[in-house]
Amino acid sequence: MDRTIPPPHRILWGTDWPHANVRHMPDDGDLVDVLASFAPDEVTRNRILIDNPDALCDFCY
Repeated sequence: MDRTIPPPHRILWGTDWPHANVRHMPDDGDLVDVLASFAPDEVTRNRILIDNPDALCDFCY
C-alpha cells in the first residue's frame, strides 16, 4: 500500500468528533499532534485547516 502523503493543496483535516461511536475515546490533543508531525510549518497547516476547506466549500468571511 502506498502511504505517500499528498501535496498540501490536496489535504483536508477532519475528525469524527465528538467520537460518539468509538470503544476507546481518542485524545484530541494527540490527533492534533499528528497534523503537526506531517505539517510542521504554519503555512502548510493554514492551507490544510483554512484555505483548502474554504476553496472546497466557498466559505465567505
